[in-house]
Amino acid sequence: MTTSPLRPLAVPPLAPRAWLVAGWRSYLAQPAVSSAYAALFVLAGLFGSAMAWRFDLLPMLYPLAMSFMLVGPVAATGFYRLSAARRAGQRPGLGEALQAWRGHAELWVLAIFSGFLWLIWMTDAAILYGLYFGSSHPGLLPQFGFERTWPAFSVFATLMWLLVGLIIFSVNALSVPLLFESRLSLPLAVGCSVRAIFGNPLAMFGWAIVLTLVVLVSFIVPLLFLVTLPVLAYGSEACYRDIYPPPA
Repeated sequence: MTTSPLRPLAVPPLAPRAWLVAGWRSYLAQPAVSSAYAALFVLAGLFGSAMAWRFDLLPMLYPLAMSFMLVGPVAATGFYRLSAARRAGQRPGLGEALQAWRGHAELWVLAIFSGFLWLIWMTDAAILYGLYFGSSHPGLLPQFGFERTWPAFSVFATLMWLLVGLIIFSVNALSVPLLFESRLSLPLAVGCSVRAIFGNPLAMFGWAIVLTLVVLVSFIVPLLFLVTLPVLAYGSEACYRDIYPPPA
């Protein structure tokens, strides 16, 4: 049985603060191209929001925002490409970020897996929406002490999300940069990601909370994603380099 030659380093519980600062500095080093790449995801999010508004499914905006965490680590690959080009002394454009996937077949496999989980999550959320807002007996569902349906739906969706989110965060958080830099194969990269998460639970789950809160706030004001998305991506790269430093 093949084992990974990499061992995760321990990081302090307050490391997420340093990762956020590092992400901000990396963004300031190339703000225009970073925001341009982020704009692609902002447009996709606005389209999803418009569809929810058009079909009177506004409560589904909450699970839609949460679902970003499923694809965010994979989408960050473009930012990793921009960061690598900058470290090499180049001045990358948007085309550089769009080529991040070239030659990375295993990243495509991980992306398909993440997309599959995204479909499962949105399907489950839609079923839950139907039970809360389309059922003739909504009182049969837990209300968690709320009189209105929307808060109860949000709490139930959050509880459902905890399991899916834990799985995808553990799998994707560090495997994506490991695959991007071709340091490991897919199975070993996933194993290293899971090992790092549970080897540094306070720091890594603290970082997961930061990611979730920033995404939810940005979803309220979508234009914030033009800044917060690259900052979080570059911060995730700083997290990766603290736990799995590049070879000498």
